[in-house]
Amino acid sequence: VVLNRVAHPAFPNTVCGVVYQGSERNTGCQFSFTCDGALARGPARMFWLRAESVARAALAGYVYAPVGLATHYHTIAVHPYWSDKLNYLLTIGAHRFYRLGGPAGDQQAFRFAYNGSEPLAAPRPHVAGPAEPDPALDPVAIERAYAAGFKVASSVVPTASGVAPVQTAPAPNYAASIEARGGESLYRADKLPAGNGIRPEFQNSGKWLDRPSD
Repeated sequence: VVLNRVAHPAFPNTVCGVVYQGSERNTGCQFSFTCDGALARGPARMFWLRAESVARAALAGYVYAPVGLATHYHTIAVHPYWSDKLNYLLTIGAHRFYRLGGPAGDQQAFRFAYNGSEPLAAPRPHVAGPAEPDPALDPVAIERAYAAGFKVASSVVPTASGVAPVQTAPAPNYAASIEARGGESLYRADKLPAGNGIRPEFQNSGKWLDRPSD
């Protein structure tokens, strides 16, 4: 889950950035041990060594296939509101795993390689007072924002200098004699008979599929 987030543009691009995201808040920390006081306790050596082994394997590229592209999980003791909105994958032990929906959860979204550079491994300084909801920490908001951005990106086409909005081609320029007879209106095919003799697949015969340029 952590490394999937590192690879996704909606989350920080480092392990510590992901793990400590939201740790400065009264609510909203992404991994509970970063804000519930657990870091003040010394880890049991056996479990620490096991965690090190799992981390080394994950950083070396090992992926537990059933979890796949999971970016969220929770224990079976809770039921966060987003659990009914994300794509449920499976339950392992006491944890349920989920993948983001829509374009945000597609494999192509996980496009950043981990470069190994890490900030200081520590929680962020705590911010006092009530915290407003942070869209960056809300998986449903992430889905919606990513889908909106994906839609905008899909509406542009590449050009020699970058990208440009898709535009409707202008109406063709007709000769003066054609313009005098009605120009574009001559080719709209809006006077076709509407009787039963025309099959549905031919109703648009004679209409522009794509207006040609000059």
